[in-house]
Amino acid sequence: MPHTKNMGINKSKFASRLIDKRAASVLNLPPPNVGGLTEARKIATLAESRGMQIAPHFFSYGPLNWVAMANLCMAVPNVLILEANALRESTSGPKSLNNNQFFKEPIQFDGFYFEPSGKPGLGYEYDEKFVVSREKLA
Repeated sequence: MPHTKNMGINKSKFASRLIDKRAASVLNLPPPNVGGLTEARKIATLAESRGMQIAPHFFSYGPLNWVAMANLCMAVPNVLILEANALRESTSGPKSLNNNQFFKEPIQFDGFYFEPSGKPGLGYEYDEKFVVSREKLA
């Protein structure tokens, strides 16, 4: 049975020891918890070199982090699944992030599949006027 380890403790030094000892078969590594997107990609690459999978999870980090994790999943070959609260991201969900204006263009997500924008970087640009106008962002 696969054993999952949340990568909430710091960065690739810890991840390297965890991976070398095979203390988990699947790593949960949300970028905010491991030091950012670059650090998450380094850990994912290290895990892939040892035959391990990753399963980033998203529940309440906000739309920018959701896009970062989706891009991470498209950039590395050892993704088991991107755990996400589909109700939060779908247009019919309680937060309806597709209906808001956090980004100049909405996230393209149908509840099961994320469609990348094809633009440079993470592919989305915050609407600064909207973000500044909000007291609570997510």
